[in-house]
Amino acid sequence: MVHGFCAATGLEPHQVAVVGDNNHDLHMGRNAGVGLTVAVLTGTGSPQSLAAASDHCLNDITELETVLR
Repeated sequence: MVHGFCAATGLEPHQVAVVGDNNHDLHMGRNAGVGLTVAVLTGTGSPQSLAAASDHCLNDITELETVLR
């Protein structure tokens, strides 16, 4: 998915952030070499289960702007 997105937009994976509510999303981002992985706690994951695969763990997507450069 990341590589398809990059091909469509002309971005490199390190320029992309993946936001997800489970480890499948976050591992996909890590494996693709994205610049940032962000977990959101609006799914089935917990801070403990998502911490290892994410750079940041947010309560919900409304907090995303706080971690973007």
